[in-house]
Amino acid sequence: MHPQVTLKIAIPLFGDRISPHFGASSTILLVEVQNGKITDRQILNIGPPPLELARRLVSLGAKQLICGGILHPHK
Repeated sequence: MHPQVTLKIAIPLFGDRISPHFGASSTILLVEVQNGKITDRQILNIGPPPLELARRLVSLGAKQLICGGILHPHK
């Protein structure tokens, strides 16, 4: 039996598209993937500023971020 592999991915949204830059949107799609299959998805409105957004994503367990770009302090 293989161990469960779970990954949470955060995707900042700009309308219905991926945000061109982290911090440009406070709406986040949080996707949970287990063994290659999406098991959960949530749309969250976290709000600015970007540093608070980054902290919140870490507290939610996000391990990956998909966006167009990010400033060094927010990494």
